[in-house]
Amino acid sequence: MSNHRSEWLQPVMDRLRPFLTSMTISAEVGVAKPDPIIYKICNKQTDPDRPILFVDNKLENLIPAIDLGWQTIHADPDHEWISKVDQFVRG
Repeated sequence: MSNHRSEWLQPVMDRLRPFLTSMTISAEVGVAKPDPIIYKICNKQTDPDRPILFVDNKLENLIPAIDLGWQTIHADPDHEWISKVDQFVRG
């Protein structure tokens, strides 16, 4: 989920697409974070039996994800979030 335009993200997303379950870009769906609607759009695209990890640099963007039961990590400016994501991925 990104609050960007798809044409800006496309080159990066094309490389990541094989590793992603879903991709929701605000310009394509007409709503942006932290509006709960964009989180619900994403939630419909995911497997309810698999955990969802949502990482964002804005704390207010984590709240709707928490409300949906997603696991969240704040992308802090000191980059400590990277090791937390690594731990999540490794299980």
